[in-house]
Amino acid sequence: MNRLTTLFATLIVLTTLATASAADYRTWTDTSGKYTLKAALVAQNNSHVVLERESDKGLGSIAIDQLSEADQKYLESQEATKAATTATGGMQKWSLKNGTEIVGKVVNYGRKQIVLRRSRGRIYVNDRVLTNLPGFYQNIIPLIVAHAGNQVTDERTLVQWLSSRRGGPESFTVDGVVMELEDGDEYAIPFFLFSDKDLTILRPGWEQWLSAYEQKDAAAREQQELRLQTEAAYHQQQQDAAQQRRIAQLQLGFTAVAAGVTSVWEVTLIPEPGNPGPPLWLSFFARDSRSAAMQAMAAHPGYSVGPIRRVGG
Repeated sequence: MNRLTTLFATLIVLTTLATASAADYRTWTDTSGKYTLKAALVAQNNSHVVLERESDKGLGSIAIDQLSEADQKYLESQEATKAATTATGGMQKWSLKNGTEIVGKVVNYGRKQIVLRRSRGRIYVNDRVLTNLPGFYQNIIPLIVAHAGNQVTDERTLVQWLSSRRGGPESFTVDGVVMELEDGDEYAIPFFLFSDKDLTILRPGWEQWLSAYEQKDAAAREQQELRLQTEAAYHQQQQDAAQQRRIAQLQLGFTAVAAGVTSVWEVTLIPEPGNPGPPLWLSFFARDSRSAAMQAMAAHPGYSVGPIRRVGG
């Protein structure tokens, strides 16, 4: 079994999704030139791609620099750009806890500062007049203020609160997702406003993104952004699916195995409840599957072991 094919096995088969046509699948090769995978391009950014494997329609994310020169050149083509845009483009519908529905496209995670002030009888939100913002966002602003522990319920009480504080400015940190609306503008929507169902799609990956953001790790941040965009788009295409579907994080990097001494075992690690991390597919050198499982669990607390396969040696 070749390396790239094995490593692109994912935890989930997307059974309800309208998958790529036969013409969309192509053979991808890693940098060694020895390992190939038949898959369709789903999404890409500057550092990573998401591919849909032909054999089981599973999704996997991989760094572009681990792909062959020919594949990297293909990713720069108009054909690749069109394929990725088609798979993840389009508006999405999201629900808030209060029943409000938002139509927009999730484009990123974000930690944003919202600054409020009152001047000449008008409320400004980051220097934009509150009443000039979309209606749903006008309603969100009082909720952000109330979430910080203030007695604010609507625009009227917001005016009273700002007046009591001499008009501001008052600053609030918003952790959530950045959403592009139909008019093309982007707005930060706090996690605490979303329904529990939608949070299962939007929240995983946040901690990894925030860590990469704080450490100024652009590649790691872009990987989480791409996964968020792809999972958000796929979620909208399968609203009736009973199971949350997440993209596995794939890692290449086998080294030679001494003949007859050890084998390479691929271990599936599934995040346990409360663990925001992604599913993982990792490789370990061990004499048997039990030893490989023990290594995996010791290295990654908060995960439980799934399927294990010998892939080399």
